[in-house]
Amino acid sequence: IGNDAAIPRFMEFARKYPQAPEAPEALFHAGLLAMHSSRFEAAAIFREFARKYPGKNAANALYKALVELLANRNEKAAAAVQEDLRSRYPDSEFTIGGYFQTASYLRLAKRGDEALKVLKELEDKYITLHADLLPEILYERACIYLDVKDLVKMREALDLIVRDHSKHRVASQAFFMLGDLLMQQQKYGEALDAFRQAQKQAAGVFAAACIGRAADASYALYTRTRQEQVLTQAREGYIALLKTSPLPSLLRELSPRTKRSISSSGLTFRGSREIFFREICTCPPETSKSTYSRVPGMAYFTALLSRLLSTRQ
Repeated sequence: IGNDAAIPRFMEFARKYPQAPEAPEALFHAGLLAMHSSRFEAAAIFREFARKYPGKNAANALYKALVELLANRNEKAAAAVQEDLRSRYPDSEFTIGGYFQTASYLRLAKRGDEALKVLKELEDKYITLHADLLPEILYERACIYLDVKDLVKMREALDLIVRDHSKHRVASQAFFMLGDLLMQQQKYGEALDAFRQAQKQAAGVFAAACIGRAADASYALYTRTRQEQVLTQAREGYIALLKTSPLPSLLRELSPRTKRSISSSGLTFRGSREIFFREICTCPPETSKSTYSRVPGMAYFTALLSRLLSTRQ
């Protein structure tokens, strides 16, 4: 049966047999299915679960309710859920995740000052016990400063990550953002180093993005230095990009002539790169293994990658 038919059955079972061992799982599963339904409110189901079954799973349910409410821009209900999380489960990883979700929501809503306050509260409350949160907080701040075009503070946040937390899971994204900033400042050699550092820890489409931007930096450096070895690095990078598997569909559908042009010269690539990176930017955010934090994913690079460096073709 379909999700919309299964949801009320799970809910009916949980309500009819509340003492059954399977009842909590049935209600929680109904909430999960409702996240993909337009007929049922997942947040309401998760909040019902949290009321009936206190504990770690309740914190998880409240976190999922918060995500749903923020996605639907229901700020009043989201604030109530966040307060419930903080008061009932102050030390939960899901409460910490709620701070990140709220900050991300505010940032995307162009309310950077409010987002920064949320991150400051998160740092003040939890950094002593959870030092590994600092790089993620710094990265979120860098994204906010990028949005408001405060490139000085953005650079400060990124420098702290790459200097003190180069092995952290957000370091590759930090190196990538730093590389793009350096490209805008026409510091092509430093940008190339940053993209290469990002690539070391990257995987999947993000790794392809690193390869492409490293090639961009190499070619930009060539236009300034006219060193043949740098041009070779650029050409090899674009050829490697075309060999990426799985190759994004929009790039795969380019005409054979365009592909041959990219492969043979490595110079007439601007249009195809824009298509390639545009598709990369539509990929869903990567999720970290940590249950309280979401590593910023491709959506965070949309503004960066859309401003590909203009170089002589």
